[in-house]
Amino acid sequence: MVLLYSLAALLCVGLVIYLFVALFQPERFE
Repeated sequence: MVLLYSLAALLCVGLVIYLFVALFQPERFE
């Protein structure tokens, strides 16, 4: 059960990082 929660948290962190990169460096996502 702990593994499931840590996996979900890791996914959320990755998504947040991806969104920040996409927002601050839009020229890389054309």
